[in-house]
Amino acid sequence: NGVKTLDSDRSNYEADLGGGLPGGEEAVPPVYLTPGTYTLRGGAEGEEVGPFTATIELTTGVTWQNQAQISAVRRDQDLTLTWTGGDASKEFVLISGQSVNKDIGLGGSFVCAAPVEARGFTVPIRILRLLPRSSGWPGWSAGNPTGLLSVETGSWSARGRFSAPGIDGGYFGYWNRLIRNVDYR
Repeated sequence: NGVKTLDSDRSNYEADLGGGLPGGEEAVPPVYLTPGTYTLRGGAEGEEVGPFTATIELTTGVTWQNQAQISAVRRDQDLTLTWTGGDASKEFVLISGQSVNKDIGLGGSFVCAAPVEARGFTVPIRILRLLPRSSGWPGWSAGNPTGLLSVETGSWSARGRFSAPGIDGGYFGYWNRLIRNVDYR
């Protein structure tokens, strides 16, 4: 889909290439990345970081099987998420959730990791109880739940590693995030 330039803060190169959080009032740009081979080139002779090239193969990631069935998360019972697909030789799955209650000034989040081949993960009640009930906040469409739940495919393949003059090491990877607004009750 063409060449993109990544922003840098002198220690990290990063860019959101389409997609975004659901429920906000700003339009979400279309997804830029599609499965295929991607090459990252950067640095320059005589610069702090010298020239480098890294290549990775982006997959379709996992498909979150029960995403449509989860609109509310009860904090008094375990939550099971299931998926299909993914490539166990290059990827892993992160399950994450976030809830904010602006009325009491409290927020909480969790992150759990699972192997792709597990095909599912249960977030235990002891973790969900630590999150506050969700509440609305400015900038979100009325009636949209403001908690977030996601199943993310991340790359871990050694093929994403690279080296360049001026750095100890580099890694070129990707995240494929499937995010849903939910109401933590």
